[in-house]
Amino acid sequence: MKVNYKALFIGLFLWSVLGFQAQAQTGKTQQKNFIYIDKKGIIRYSSNHQKAYFFGVNYTVPFAYGYRSHKALGINLEKAIDEDVYHLSRMGINAFRLHVWDTEITDSVGNLLQNEHLRLFDYLLNQLEKRHIKILFTPLAFWGNGYPEKDEQTAGFSGIYSRTEGPELVAGEKTDQVSFKISTQNLGDKQSIGWQLFVADKLRGRLAELPAFTKIVVCARTTSTQPVKIRISLIDAGAFSNASFITLDQQFRNIEIPLNKFSPDSSLLLPRPYPGFLPLWFKAAAGKFKLDQLDKLEVIGTGPSATGQNQPYSFEIESILLKKD
Repeated sequence: MKVNYKALFIGLFLWSVLGFQAQAQTGKTQQKNFIYIDKKGIIRYSSNHQKAYFFGVNYTVPFAYGYRSHKALGINLEKAIDEDVYHLSRMGINAFRLHVWDTEITDSVGNLLQNEHLRLFDYLLNQLEKRHIKILFTPLAFWGNGYPEKDEQTAGFSGIYSRTEGPELVAGEKTDQVSFKISTQNLGDKQSIGWQLFVADKLRGRLAELPAFTKIVVCARTTSTQPVKIRISLIDAGAFSNASFITLDQQFRNIEIPLNKFSPDSSLLLPRPYPGFLPLWFKAAAGKFKLDQLDKLEVIGTGPSATGQNQPYSFEIESILLKKD
């Protein structure tokens, strides 16, 4: 069965309501709702139909780095939530907003997990309601739980399924072949699409062999009608990145890239930095890439800068290997 994840995301993205119970106006407003959204998208009070304004904050202690930083300091999280919510109320804040890190509280098919993150989130909502702080949250966050650290490996639903499109495993040309495919129907001029993979664990126990490796071999193809260029980047633990470009056609081919053909370049910052005006790319100012500290593999494709027009775009990776002569 093919699931329309775009429709699923849109459905889940609709405001989840605890303190806020908002609905589109359809002739009569149900007075039990504290607020409603009129036909122009304006939030209004149900009692007098005046515009509703709130002074709010994003607060994330039950999840991600907020959770980990408190645990690292040995702080009691319930006590921290109590104190923080008290001070929010004292400062006149009357609204709370959060993207829920479902990657920490769901399994791969979307079932809710009864764990510490969910328990603390429930505790936080209870404390907010006691202080009459209105609550607005989005139940899906399509990013990892790492920033500003590395993402942890979690089984969460949104860590596997995209909102609309992106990475997927597909059958290759051979019966025993599986490829990693990334695609979009609308890649514009100078836009990029790609992924990163943590590979340091693959090298443990073989570091002494690394000086003997001389090349990267990429088995890949595109399903686009025209050849596409992709960038293969090697990123070490110090964030130094070396990259090289290859061109793909519609046939799977083993493309060899000598390691001495890789040159210093920038790497993509993932998860996407927030707020959105922060740089998306990072390039180390000084230093040198070290193969024995290889941390991540990055594969990036860019839009058709020659045409400047949005076009379908895809590529499939069957394997990327370090090889000796």
